Amino acid sequence: MLHRIPRPLIAIAALFVCLTIHELGHVFAAYLTGGAVQDFVVFSLVPHVRISAAATPAIKAFRAVSGSACSLLLCLSILLAVRSNTGVKRIAKDAVTAFACVELAGWSISSLTQTLSSSPDDAQTFLSASRVSPFTVIAVCALLVAMGVCLVRIGERRPRPRIEARLRARAAAAK
Repeated sequence: MLHRIPRPLIAIAALFVCLTIHELGHVFAAYLTGGAVQDFVVFSLVPHVRISAAATPAIKAFRAVSGSACSLLLCLSILLAVRSNTGVKRIAKDAVTAFACVELAGWSISSLTQTLSSSPDDAQTFLSASRVSPFTVIAVCALLVAMGVCLVRIGERRPRPRIEARLRARAAAAK
């Protein structure tokens, strides 16, 4: 059934799932820290979650990083769980991985530019609330990218020869 769905539609759906998970991460952090969600917008040019309630700088930093953390956890779980590198699963896996890369690139670029606007993004909010060095954020992003590359490489490894031999034996026995 899934193989009949057009591939671009699968990729777009996977990206919307990632975006929704990102915004739900902010919602979850808001409820964990005693905030109330005033606005939850996913399908927009500017997706966002507006949270009411006073917050300490640590809570603001936690709320800012929670969306990206949930997106990255989704990517990690899919990389670890989905072993197939063909068809629908491959497209979804690639879309989720691309979303994670965009997240990390966005955090890195935003940390370098540090232009505070009237509506700062997650990285800018995190940096202003936590007072962490932008270079620390960039280093963490680079480390996460390196770990992701390792996970992708591990996922692409071929099965061990014993498993291949068993599969060949089963196929021969089935004939």
